[in-house]
Amino acid sequence: MTAINILQELKKAGICFAVIRKWDKIETEKEIDILLAKNDMQKTLEVLKAYGPLGVVQDGHHIGVYVPKIDKKFDFHMGFIGWNGIKFIDGDAALSETASFKGIPVLNSAALTASLIVHIIFDKKVPSDEYASIILKNSAVLKKAINMTNLPLFLKKEIRSKIEKKDFDFKKTKFKAIAWLVLKGKVLTLFWNWKTLKKVFRVLNPFWFAPTIVFIGPDGVGKTTVISEIKKQFRNAKYVRLGIYNSRTKIVHAISKVRKHKRVNAPCWIKNLVRFFDMYARWFRVLWHTKTGKMVLCDRFFFDLHYYSECKKFTEFLLKLSPKPSLTFLLTAEPKEIHRRKQEKTVKELEEMLFRMKRLAKERGFKEIENRELNKTVQAIKTEILLGEGTYKFFFDKISE
Repeated sequence: MTAINILQELKKAGICFAVIRKWDKIETEKEIDILLAKNDMQKTLEVLKAYGPLGVVQDGHHIGVYVPKIDKKFDFHMGFIGWNGIKFIDGDAALSETASFKGIPVLNSAALTASLIVHIIFDKKVPSDEYASIILKNSAVLKKAINMTNLPLFLKKEIRSKIEKKDFDFKKTKFKAIAWLVLKGKVLTLFWNWKTLKKVFRVLNPFWFAPTIVFIGPDGVGKTTVISEIKKQFRNAKYVRLGIYNSRTKIVHAISKVRKHKRVNAPCWIKNLVRFFDMYARWFRVLWHTKTGKMVLCDRFFFDLHYYSECKKFTEFLLKLSPKPSLTFLLTAEPKEIHRRKQEKTVKELEEMLFRMKRLAKERGFKEIENRELNKTVQAIKTEILLGEGTYKFFFDKISE
């Protein structure tokens, strides 16, 4: 099953749509922009539900649909192409005369050129050579494309003049367009769109925090590698190390430096209490990231107290006082394979550690994933994050099978 197959199914269902751009790279692109007739969204979701559970998020006139089965996100533009919820290209006009690519509808040359012009002006994007060549390809198409936009005549003339001179610096043009929108009474639409309202709600709501995803497992299992790959999949992800031996606070680090990193001969419970407060001090930084809308990916967590400590009863008490992450993944591998990657512990010690970790994971409902192939591990974790209970709701509304 591929993205092209799914789009062909949408066409068979009689849904009116057109791929906006990069249709020749559908199989490699992670996000596919699609112009959709305004009344066809529900019908589209019904077709897509046949491919398993979906992640759906609405952002103004955009509705993003993530399909885990093919690891792609379809970004549907509802009824028009625009910026900040303001219409610049009418969807009905663009969909009335489409082209075709491998049996799926795509924008014709004029509509494509118009969408690229809007994209360049308002998203502060310098056009790639590919986009610039499309815009400059045909003067007749360019004229038709500019006329498709609902910008005022003086701006249309200015845009055409700049493009013909191969001048793609539209900063002043964008300022004039915003001034024109303000004069038309679009102030609230410009500055109080859905994105802004969501940000204001998140800051003012004391109970709203973005999810915290925790990754645990023995050293050498591949946590850092997996997290770095997961971070690439999400725009607002933040990587934080939060274990006993990682990125300590300045106070603990200073004490360790004074002692020349020698071990402290103190009772186990005192060591764990210091470690607990040290991690809690770093936890407030995690809270700040989540409050500002960043999904935090934690390498290790308070559970380190349980794995690396001998006084189990006291650490169990401390774990009850520790914060609760949104989702926790236990990454595992064969002890011999872990030992081959990192020779810090013997195979027997790794077996005992994995046994303790798996037992705690079972008690607390962690997601256990065996890290054999990186791509499969990353895909499984990404699907759990997007569709798993307790985390998807921050970004997506789940649609059941």
